[in-house]
Amino acid sequence: MKLILKQTNPGNLPYISLYHGTNLYNFLVDTGSTSNWIDPKVMFNFMQEGESRVGTRTLNGENYKTLIATLRVEPRVYTEKDDTAYKFRASFASGFLENLEQLNNNVNCKMHGILGMEFLQENGSDIDLKTLTMII
Repeated sequence: MKLILKQTNPGNLPYISLYHGTNLYNFLVDTGSTSNWIDPKVMFNFMQEGESRVGTRTLNGENYKTLIATLRVEPRVYTEKDDTAYKFRASFASGFLENLEQLNNNVNCKMHGILGMEFLQENGSDIDLKTLTMII
């Protein structure tokens, strides 16, 4: 499935919008990040919506709580295979929240996390920055 990458303004940072349950969340697409990160406040929404669980993991010698969830493509925009679920495992930490809040103060929409290489590799994603498309 081909997804159109949106861009923040200012900054032109690529992001996509995905659903968890009935709620829409925006995620920066960052090929420079090995892991996925999520706003700790949003993690509680994910837990209430079901299909999610919390675990732990170690990244660079640090222990982090991790959310394991399923995300879906926005059905109103992408009708082809709109029920396709994508694997999503994201870590959350208070330090990340501070960085995310700074980002949200400088762009035109609220970001809820970062999709790094972990998401892209698990879901077989290819990104074409010339046409601003991501194929999953």
